[in-house]
Amino acid sequence: MPTQAVSLRLADTTWEWEAQYGHRITLHAEGTATASWRPGAKGYWHVNPDLTVAWWCTGHPGGAVMRFVKDYTAHESYTPGANLPRSGKRLK
Repeated sequence: MPTQAVSLRLADTTWEWEAQYGHRITLHAEGTATASWRPGAKGYWHVNPDLTVAWWCTGHPGGAVMRFVKDYTAHESYTPGANLPRSGKRLK
């Protein structure tokens, strides 16, 4: 699947980030992202050539890489250079 098709599939979706805290990440169609635990932070996302998604936002050290299951109902994610694994399901 090309990166543009993945972008379209993920546009305007919301994902669990840290379920135990109720954290969510929303990937907006225009390439911005919202992290529920960082109100007012400006976030962005894009699809990498390997079809993972990188997202980052102000006030969030580093960034994160999301790898999705084949049907795009869940993700396994990590922060490069840090031991911060995350996973979750699609909420919207």
